Amino acid sequence: MSGPVVIAVVNHKGGCAKTTTAVNIASSLAVGNEEMSIAARRVLVIDLDPKGNIATTFGIDKKTLGPTMNELFKGGVDGSPVSLNECLIGPDR
Repeated sequence: MSGPVVIAVVNHKGGCAKTTTAVNIASSLAVGNEEMSIAARRVLVIDLDPKGNIATTFGIDKKTLGPTMNELFKGGVDGSPVSLNECLIGPDR
């Protein structure tokens, strides 16, 4: 079995179908395609958009969620600032 694959859907412009693209890619990978020999995969979707529309797409009420990644990047939760450097992962960390 192959390792994880990271697919990022990024664009600074609004209204260019980032959420739609991310949801459709994630859904397609989760279901797979037997005819094309593409196995279903476990998928993790991380929405860094302050609007958090991916949660709504999957039927999650955003008001019931705790702090978001956006809040962490903007200054922390409970007054604890978080730097981008603290959020990075990799072989040297």
